[in-house]
Amino acid sequence: MYKPKENSEIKIAARSIMKGNFWNIWQLIFIYFLCSFALSYIVTLIFGNFNSVLEQVASGNIPKEINIGHMILSTLPNIILQLILVPISFGILYNVCSIVRGVNVNRIQLLFSKFRSGKAFFKTIGVAALISLKVFLWSLLLVVPGIIKALSLSLAPMLLFDEPDLTIRQTLKKSEDMMRGYKGKLALLLLSLYAWIFLSMLISMLIVPLFSQIKSNALIELIPSFISLVVIVFITPYYLTIFAKFYDEMRRSFYDDDTTNNSVKKESGFENNSTLADKPFSDSPENAQENTNDNVSNKPFSD
Repeated sequence: MYKPKENSEIKIAARSIMKGNFWNIWQLIFIYFLCSFALSYIVTLIFGNFNSVLEQVASGNIPKEINIGHMILSTLPNIILQLILVPISFGILYNVCSIVRGVNVNRIQLLFSKFRSGKAFFKTIGVAALISLKVFLWSLLLVVPGIIKALSLSLAPMLLFDEPDLTIRQTLKKSEDMMRGYKGKLALLLLSLYAWIFLSMLISMLIVPLFSQIKSNALIELIPSFISLVVIVFITPYYLTIFAKFYDEMRRSFYDDDTTNNSVKKESGFENNSTLADKPFSDSPENAQENTNDNVSNKPFSD
């Protein structure tokens, strides 16, 4: 039976993979932010400042002319944004997964793959909505149950990539099954990343007062933002790579074979030209490059 790698080994493998793919991952993230800003601007032009009503309600200053209908309509633009951005965020995960496995795919096509069919689109939205709903309901009990539920459902987006024929319910159920006994492992893995964010905040809190005593300058106030930006720039692709590697370890352990290697679907855009079949899991850029060079095959992707 295959035993998943230790968290330290996963992080070492992720760093090795990320060395040659750091900017490739950031290109995808940049496209996501670009889409987010563009869509926000377009929606604002159509609906106006749609956050103003929500901000007034949140502050407790509710004008008489605002009724439930206004409040519902004010949430509509945010819903529209999420309907578009959620499938794109899933596409980022799929791209990172292909990078971890050393597979050459059409990055842009895979990024927007969930828009290619109504079934794939609505299944993506359904999975994301049910994850949010379940985590919210469990969080009503206490924070910890909500975190546990979030960890147990964390693999569902990746399962949509590997097994698109699963129903929404089956996708969530399989994620829970794959994470059984490993939720603590993922929690520790994520905590090690959050520790870097906490460390950057701590450094900022220590540096700003020190420089303020030496010289008063408006630029000093930008130090915390700069440090946080540097950390986020590094942590974001690192987190995505670690998560994709962790998912592959969980999947391989769950099936106890190399079925993960047959996972790139038709939505990658290379259904008749490349495949992961019979390729080992890549732990380094060398292995990843070797997989990329050898991944041409006449076998179609499995559905």
